[in-house]
Amino acid sequence: GEPEYKHVDFTDEDVSMTTFLIEQAQAKIQGKVEEKLMVDQIDNVLRHSESEANNAAATLEIIGVFMNKAKILIGADRCSLFLVDDIKGELCTAYAAAHSANTMTSDDEQKSQEKEQKLVIRLPLGQGLVGAAADSGKDILIPDCQVDPRFDKNSDKRNNYMTKTCLCVPIKNSVGQVLGVVQMLNKTDADFKIVPFTEEDARKLRSIASKATVAIEKAQMFQKL
Repeated sequence: GEPEYKHVDFTDEDVSMTTFLIEQAQAKIQGKVEEKLMVDQIDNVLRHSESEANNAAATLEIIGVFMNKAKILIGADRCSLFLVDDIKGELCTAYAAAHSANTMTSDDEQKSQEKEQKLVIRLPLGQGLVGAAADSGKDILIPDCQVDPRFDKNSDKRNNYMTKTCLCVPIKNSVGQVLGVVQMLNKTDADFKIVPFTEEDARKLRSIASKATVAIEKAQMFQKL
């Protein structure tokens, strides 16, 4: 005969699991919506500005928009863009931005951020986390920089900062050549706790960066002049 189906009530565990899954799905959808809005905003700025970006200052202003939007979307405390200088075999900072979290004192924080904006950092290709990302052309995600041998602790000392987590994503042109590397430091959650970057963060950053490739190529050109 046919099997009998017996009615049973949902348990509290069933309800909790269903609620959890719904919340996870809502968070994922919200994240996708925020990412799409961010990409559209960047795309809009670039479309209206690229024709005017015929000098270094204008180009860096466009890159500043891209970097700040990316930093907000990913939730990083600090971010920098390093451009590849093929002639000198170096990476050089083109842009750096910081939040106010994770610094030791308010006075030192202000001095450190002012110094960071003005300081031009140069390092050989292949050196450090940024250099390794540029050399390999692959993303680098570090959950604890303080124990990674590639990390330069002197950088923290110079900036009065403590780097915990790091994400480095190479930026490539249409033929796969590495133009530069975006480095993000110390991702924070809703409670301002430092957490590791994820593969999803790297994917989001690549998605945003693809919109700014032309501006980055121009910045690289101006840097060589």
